[in-house]
Amino acid sequence: MAMSMSMTLSVFVMVVMAATVTGFTHLQVPNLSRMERDEPLDCCEMKKCCVRSMYECLQDHRGNEYDMATECYQKAGDICGSYNEIVGCCQGYEICILKNVPHTGLQRAHDLCESTDCYNPCQ
Repeated sequence: MAMSMSMTLSVFVMVVMAATVTGFTHLQVPNLSRMERDEPLDCCEMKKCCVRSMYECLQDHRGNEYDMATECYQKAGDICGSYNEIVGCCQGYEICILKNVPHTGLQRAHDLCESTDCYNPCQ
């Protein structure tokens, strides 16, 4: 009885592991960035997405916006994509936020920075 129970459990575990690996393999294509997996946004849409995503992230960290700006910028890049490894998502917005948020608060800084140049190669 103990041998067959052990064997049954081993087979069950192997089947579950095989099903898990098989089910997730199609999602894992090596060496593809998010932008290569999905249809890239055009420059205008990417800027809107980056600004919106970063602003929403900063709203979740009220009072700590300056310290969270870089992390929110990286999250926005993960969501919206990046122009390239150097420029990132919308670097101009991040720089403007860092410059203005300590003095004006988040809402005013966002209003000032929303139309700033992203320093992207499309412009």
